[in-house]
Amino acid sequence: MKSKFGSDTTSGIMKLGTLEDRILRPKDVKPSVHPNTRVCVETTLASIEAALLRLQKNTYGICTQCGAKISVERLDDDPIQHLCDRCEE
Repeated sequence: MKSKFGSDTTSGIMKLGTLEDRILRPKDVKPSVHPNTRVCVETTLASIEAALLRLQKNTYGICTQCGAKISVERLDDDPIQHLCDRCEE
């Protein structure tokens, strides 16, 4: 049975689909992120990646400046820490 709305129905459904895509994925809307927040996040991600690399190289927990062991307490407080207490000061 043919719809009494015919191609208008199909056209309307297609337009709704297009509108839904625009609502879900707006092309002209950019997330508002403060530049300082972006820098902080990028710095933290870089520190995490560096810590993971130290894990792979079996140098995690060793100060990158002097080569001393970083205390377990210090690493518990900040797992991405790369300096011992002495070098941090």
